[in-house]
Amino acid sequence: MRKLGPFLILACILVFGGNLSASSDKLTPTAKRILTEAEAKAAFVLNFARFTEWPEGALPVAQQPIRIGVSGQSPLSDELQRLSKGFLIQGHVVEIVVLENPEDRVECNVLLIENAERDTFLRYLATQAGKNVLVVGDKPETAKWGAAIAFHPFNARLQFIVNRKAAHEHGLTFSSQLLKLAASITD
Repeated sequence: MRKLGPFLILACILVFGGNLSASSDKLTPTAKRILTEAEAKAAFVLNFARFTEWPEGALPVAQQPIRIGVSGQSPLSDELQRLSKGFLIQGHVVEIVVLENPEDRVECNVLLIENAERDTFLRYLATQAGKNVLVVGDKPETAKWGAAIAFHPFNARLQFIVNRKAAHEHGLTFSSQLLKLAASITD
């Protein structure tokens, strides 16, 4: 079966609120398939960055990429590599960087922490203290641990939780469009 293009995936996510099952009478036969979790999460992460507002001067200068750091090599980092080709965030191309451990000192604008237990998650988070970084966690409890956005799968839907306090600690705010799609918002 043919893979959905990145813009069709993004459209499905925005129209259907992240429903992993993209089967609807409104979709073409090609689009009627189930997105993989990695495809859906990658599209979400790109849109999270797109609808985040950074403070003046926090994003790279013109012609420099926005970096999305991913903890460890995984299917999600591979999907982000694939989907980010040609994708612009606030006029910047996207570069995906794989971080092998929490102590890696790569400057990122977005940090996606995957498959981490609490202690490891907090070590990644500590490296970002005082930086304007959007921290995204791959499971619901990461919102309580300090992620600004945390994925929350529920009833075959991939949803997300927004932790505005964590975002504000990194100097970030979210557009109202992103907040409307959140399953829940904590302050």
